[in-house]
Amino acid sequence: MSIIAALAQPAPIAVRTRRPAGPGRFHIEDDADLNIPASVSAPAPIGLHNLLALQEAEANHVQDQAAQRHAGSMLAELSALQRALLHDDTAGTATSLARLSGLARGGAVAHDPRLAAVVRAVAMRAAVEAARHAP
Repeated sequence: MSIIAALAQPAPIAVRTRRPAGPGRFHIEDDADLNIPASVSAPAPIGLHNLLALQEAEANHVQDQAAQRHAGSMLAELSALQRALLHDDTAGTATSLARLSGLARGGAVAHDPRLAAVVRAVAMRAAVEAARHAP
């Protein structure tokens, strides 16, 4: 813990000033004229709870992306089932039904409530189509 405490201490930064070299030349004001402290401290250390919140937000984003991919897979399989039914492809229909029923049973759950509702609706439609065309 002593290493972390040492790293969290503000580091002083020295401010150098230059005197004007002549009239009309650029110069930096003295510290006394600007009322600026001679050292600037480092930013406040980040608390553990802030890091955990950031990590949780990333985990939720990953979870939502997985749910989106799962819903996309179900929609793609519903399209494949529709094509197989329209072309009277018995083997393609059976394959699509098997994949669709597996996708409808499981998958990622979204953290975002609106996305979760959409994923549930797609899963419900996939389960209905799988049950409707099951042999």
